[in-house]
Amino acid sequence: MKAVPLALVGVFALTMVVGLGLGIAAATRARRRELAVLRALGCVGRQLRASVRWHALCVVGVGLVVGIPIGLALGRTSYRAFAEGLGFFPEPEVSVWWTLLIVVAALGMGLLASAGPADHAARSPAARVLRNE
Repeated sequence: MKAVPLALVGVFALTMVVGLGLGIAAATRARRRELAVLRALGCVGRQLRASVRWHALCVVGVGLVVGIPIGLALGRTSYRAFAEGLGFFPEPEVSVWWTLLIVVAALGMGLLASAGPADHAARSPAARVLRNE
């Protein structure tokens, strides 16, 4: 029973990385014309990669800013209701270090998930993308 929460965290983290990677890939594909225009205006591959990485970090940042307070509030409320149903009244504790570790890990996963789409955006020639324009 002790391994179930850790396994659940692992499954959620893997799902988050895959979902974030697919989302960033889809967003980068949707922005391919904009990225090609930037390439035509003189941006180099490093700058295009940085653009995609910043996009991923913004998505993760907004998720963290919204998700952490809501998750803490709902988790605290749920735990209190569960504990009161068992007949005891503990005060739920939130570890600042675990929260910081989750923030750093999420930002790292965002950078990891953006690596493939960023490289693809940097390698795509502007002429091929803008040919249809």
